[in-house]
Amino acid sequence: MSSGEGEYAMQAFAEKVFRETNHTLVNGTSRSSHFYWHICHYWNWGEPWYGGFRESQGDYRLENQPFLERNYMPNMLGWFLLSSTTSPEDIEWMMARAAGYKAGFALVARYKSLKDNPETDRLLELINIWQEASRSGIFSQDQLARLKDPANDFHLEKDEKGWKLYPFSKHRFEHAKLMHQPGKHTFSEWKFQNSDPEQPFHFTLTLLGTEGEVVNPWIELDGLNKLVLPGKFEAGQSVVCDGKTVRVYNSKGKFIKDLHIGKPLPVLTKGLHTLKFDGESASEESIISRLVISTRSVPEVTNY
Repeated sequence: MSSGEGEYAMQAFAEKVFRETNHTLVNGTSRSSHFYWHICHYWNWGEPWYGGFRESQGDYRLENQPFLERNYMPNMLGWFLLSSTTSPEDIEWMMARAAGYKAGFALVARYKSLKDNPETDRLLELINIWQEASRSGIFSQDQLARLKDPANDFHLEKDEKGWKLYPFSKHRFEHAKLMHQPGKHTFSEWKFQNSDPEQPFHFTLTLLGTEGEVVNPWIELDGLNKLVLPGKFEAGQSVVCDGKTVRVYNSKGKFIKDLHIGKPLPVLTKGLHTLKFDGESASEESIISRLVISTRSVPEVTNY
């Protein structure tokens, strides 16, 4: 590019490297052109530096898959960054997409991050399990279609009886700041049916919009278990509970901090539940709070 000859110079440079390398060369790129197609083994777009696994160029990665297929190139999801706070849920989200598209990916895994992440052994185990399942061709066409959808979450296990693919059910609710007469409550109340087995309480709270703040939002389950999320939360941030920890992320999906609730997290039983939510607005801007409750469903068993 610096030669002033633009795209031609880039292609000429790439060809020179390709033809003059005297050993096996695997040639990957995030740039493409009509000529470069002839000397490239794969294109791997999607940079990991902007946020978490789901947010960092998420749509861009998936939109590229049909393009790669039309050009007879291997499916690749791009680059992902394994940090000290990467969770098993993050890894399984990525691996489900990889399995659905039968795609590869690049994983930036620096030694310090691997050492500092308490879940490292579990993360690497999950990558191996999903890779083995995908290469063994255990998924049906219906499962592959669902694995492609970024809105779907899955957990995969293997035992002596075969493979178990656990889909997640999701219940979505939205709360808007309302102006009521004095003395009338401002919280939102919903009912939902959990048809899945008893399990830890999983939720994601996202503050939609670009401006405004919410202070000390709270979630109450069945009138007994009230969780107060201490602090001030800005528009765009999200709070994620995996049943064990509660973490705060910025609008790009980057980890900010752990929240200390000070009480045991509730267990979600099977059956009908009542959910309440509210939070004090710290600004005049109206923020919509989206609350998603996730439950792990019964497994789909594959005997392979």
